[in-house]
Formats: sequence, C-alpha cells, structure tokens
Amino acid sequence: RVPEELPDVIAWLAETGRLSDSLRHREVAWKLDPLRGSNAFQAARGYLALGRDAEARRMVKLARELGFASSSLAHLEAHLEVRARHFDAARALWEKNGDAEEARVMSAMYRALEDPTPDHKREARHEIRKLRPWHALPFRGQVYAACMLGDAGAAYDAAAAGVQQGLDASDNWWIPECASLRAHPGFKGLAGGMQFIDYWRE
Repeated sequence: RVPEELPDVIAWLAETGRLSDSLRHREVAWKLDPLRGSNAFQAARGYLALGRDAEARRMVKLARELGFASSSLAHLEAHLEVRARHFDAARALWEKNGDAEEARVMSAMYRALEDPTPDHKREARHEIRKLRPWHALPFRGQVYAACMLGDAGAAYDAAAAGVQQGLDASDNWWIPECASLRAHPGFKGLAGGMQFIDYWRE
C-alpha cells in the first residue's frame, strides 16, 4: 500500500529540483502498487525529467496498458517525441489530447524546432505568449516552450510572471531543456522567491 503522504513528497521533491530523490520515491510507489497506471505514469515523469528516455517510454507504454488515460500522459509522450525529433507524432498527440489553442501554440514551437528559420522562431515566440506561465501538469506553458526554443530571457520573464501570480511550483524548471533558465542571472532571485533556497539550506 502506498502511504498517503507519498504523492505530496514526490511532487515537492520534483518541484524543488531534487529530481533523483523524487524518482526514488516514484519507483517505490510503483513497486508497492505496480498495477496502478498512475504510478507507472509518475515513474515515467521522473525518468523523463532526468533524461532517461528509454525508461520513460517503457513506463508510458505500461501506464497505457494498465488503462491510465490522461492528457498528462499524452503531453509527456509528446515531449519524448520532440526529444527524438518526431515532430509529427508530437503534434498528433497534442491535437488529440490538448486544448485547441495550446495545440496550435505547441505546433508553432515544433515548427521552429524542426525548421529554425527567423520567421518560424518569430511566430513561435509570438504564439507562446498566449500560454499561462507554467502548469503543475507536465511540459506545458510559456516557461517550457521558451526553454525548448532556447530563449532564456523569455523563459525567465515567464517564470517571474508565474511567481508574481503565486503559481504552485513546477518541475518543468529542472528538466535538461531548461538549463538556460537556471543559468539566467535572475534565476537565483526566483528560487529565493519560491523559498527553494531556504529549503535547500535547511
């Protein structure tokens, strides 16, 4: 039986950048209840955040086999397809499982990644302003899209806007693609504003 507090522990560890610790707890949850599709999904999310894509794909497949049906799983799978540069597959997942406007924005981002001409990049940067700064659900929002485009300034601006709006923390900040956000001169201030630094010190 999975302890009631474990999902909250998993989320907090991921949201504060302790991805390896979070993954260990995700694996514990899955081992305690391997027939629950949501546990396989959470394990997939942990593997993906650390760049362990083959293991993430295995857990995505298992989550589907166990009947876990959620747009969050499709968004996670879309990110795996983007990493593999399978942009049409990623688009199809969004079109089938996402909000229509979000799907259009993500498609523009994929176009800029696939064919990074100035016009495509400009269009994508214009489109991502329609998104909210970030989501607790995986791989959505301005921060994520700007990180994928390599636009550290836009990612930082979106992260700062989310902090001002009082959004809950997001593990999107810590994925490999957001390294440029974490290297931004203002990121330390954001982490302090979210009380991450106090937590790390403690």
